[in-house]
Amino acid sequence: MGVIKVKVYRRVRAAVLTTGDEVMAPGKRLIPGKIYDCNQGLLAARMKEFGAELVEVAAIEDRPQAMTVAGEVMALDW
Repeated sequence: MGVIKVKVYRRVRAAVLTTGDEVMAPGKRLIPGKIYDCNQGLLAARMKEFGAELVEVAAIEDRPQAMTVAGEVMALDW
């Protein structure tokens, strides 16, 4: 092919976090006032399709403190 040098990049690492107290995992009985989390699985699958390494897939409470803690915990793996 005549190529002497190629650029190589580290595989992208990603996390998928869904937030919201109203969100429930699919497959569980839906409680009034709740909705199914249809985004988590879709986003995780698309990330994998594009070659990303998923380091975290989780649902967290819809509170700033919970989001901060989740971010700090995930940052330890990066």
